[in-house]
Amino acid sequence: MKKVKAIAVLLSILAALSFHSCKDALFMDDIFEVSITSVSLNYMGVLESGSNAQIEIGTSGDWQVTSKPEWVELSKSSGTHGRYTIFLTVGEAGTTDDREGKILFESLGKTISVDVKQAKKVEELTVSPTEIAVNIRGMLSNDKTPTIYISTNSDWSIADVPAWITVDKTTGKAGNVSIVLTVAKNDTGNPRQGSFTVSSGAHTETIAIEQDLTYNPLTETTMIRGNQDGEIISESATFEIISPEAWTLTADSWIHITPNSGSAGTSEVTVSLDPTTVARTGTITIKDADNLTTVVTVKQEVILPDDGKTVGYLYYFDDFAWVAPYGGEDELLKAPTKTGDGKGFSGSTKNMHTTGATGSATVSTAVAFANRNYEDINWDGNAFYFGAHYFKMGKTDVQTGLKLLSIPNISAGKSTNLKLTFHATPSRGTASGSGFDDVILMVEIEGPGSVGVDDKSTKSKSDLDIQIPDNSATDWYWIEKSVVLYGVTSETKVTIKPSTNSPGGRYNRWLLNDIKFEKHSVVN
Repeated sequence: MKKVKAIAVLLSILAALSFHSCKDALFMDDIFEVSITSVSLNYMGVLESGSNAQIEIGTSGDWQVTSKPEWVELSKSSGTHGRYTIFLTVGEAGTTDDREGKILFESLGKTISVDVKQAKKVEELTVSPTEIAVNIRGMLSNDKTPTIYISTNSDWSIADVPAWITVDKTTGKAGNVSIVLTVAKNDTGNPRQGSFTVSSGAHTETIAIEQDLTYNPLTETTMIRGNQDGEIISESATFEIISPEAWTLTADSWIHITPNSGSAGTSEVTVSLDPTTVARTGTITIKDADNLTTVVTVKQEVILPDDGKTVGYLYYFDDFAWVAPYGGEDELLKAPTKTGDGKGFSGSTKNMHTTGATGSATVSTAVAFANRNYEDINWDGNAFYFGAHYFKMGKTDVQTGLKLLSIPNISAGKSTNLKLTFHATPSRGTASGSGFDDVILMVEIEGPGSVGVDDKSTKSKSDLDIQIPDNSATDWYWIEKSVVLYGVTSETKVTIKPSTNSPGGRYNRWLLNDIKFEKHSVVN
């Protein structure tokens, strides 16, 4: 038994010796480490990610911070053995220089240094827009309130604002902000300009504002059309009024609108017309509380039914054979006087104003002309001539054209769609091989109908080009032109003349032949 006890004691002693030996081995190597050796901060004192910088320290002994920059604050500056996370708090840097420093950690007789660098503040200011245009009401073209947007990394302020402009904020901190501008109505009668400044740090932006006298109309509707029965034949009998203020309207006595007043916002009004026996034009005048007005034109037409003629029916044709007895030449057929020149150059024609009866012609040219319901549109210009079988019109610095005072064979109280066809050519010089005048013609009507477009309102077509390139070898020739006249009646007057787009300058002389009016289509 004693022997067993002795063995047990011996084992206990050996175990104790073994434990102390292991403990001494555990702390044989001291630990002291810092997670980083340097850290870079932006001017706001944080990492580029926006988070605060941190340093991890691990040591098997006591530790402390023995030195740091005065502009760096640490969440902990000393401790015992263990592992710690230390957070850095750094204020905003100045604008002059970057700043640098070191944080010194000491433990177990050793020192570890961490470099701290902070970039200087670079001031930034962006203002948008810097130019603003507003209308008479002080609104943008889309009727929105003008607004500017400021983005800056410093405190900001607004100064030098004109008396007719107010801003909803005049100062603020770094960041992004919108500033709403209230611009007073321009009652000066003239456009006006103004500006103010936005300052932040060392930066200043100037905002320029221009206010004119324009304004958005109170309605997008510009015209309403009706027929003789009072029915609205344009797109709709209603239209919208969009007004920032209360409004009222007035109209001609035969035009009726419901309602005739409204408040700010969007309103719908309905139009009706009294019957009529004659075409007439009136207006609807919309006025808001600022006395700004918008006018809508109302046209009431007397629309006559189709005359029942078949398509292709010939209403009128004139080949001007009746002109021949007055003795004018056929200038287009004159033989050239130089080899290689084309046929035709200006020759002898008869003045329609002064030529008397001659040969088989029993009346003067002027009487024969008037008997066919024609009119020289520039009688006082005295520049209308008869060729062999055509009219020749114009002279240097004088333009003229032909007007047909009525279209024959259209029944009273009826209308029709016609195709007008004619032959024309520019005048040519008096020598063989001469060049041609540069002439573009137009067709214009007075009275019922429209030209080129079935809209009852387009009264002319001005792009009928009869120019011939200058080339001495070119034979002088006729050019056929045509245009459709919609909804015309026996009261419609038709004029053919040089266009306002004609490039001929002082020379817009031209010849006309073979006028024809034929049924084009049925009036709808």
